[in-house]
Amino acid sequence: MILAGLYPLVVLHSWFVAPHLEHLGPAPAMLVGTASTVALLGWPVLPALRRAMGWWVGSSASDERTRTAGVVIVVSAMTAMAPLLALLGPRAN
Repeated sequence: MILAGLYPLVVLHSWFVAPHLEHLGPAPAMLVGTASTVALLGWPVLPALRRAMGWWVGSSASDERTRTAGVVIVVSAMTAMAPLLALLGPRAN
């Protein structure tokens, strides 16, 4: 579930924020990028994912079918995200 939230954040950061941080140099730009991504992941992305996927990540999710359904949903979302983000992303010149 963390990967499902982190991946789009990192992609969006690389498209829209990272180009404006290049003047800082690699290490400071990476620090700013990592800090902003972690902050966004911790709030509001993961709380929203927990609400949406609470039926799966809750402590009562001991049923094998529930666990399998959660994994299938996350893997499907990740599988769909890569080509969708590639299609929507900025084009290389």
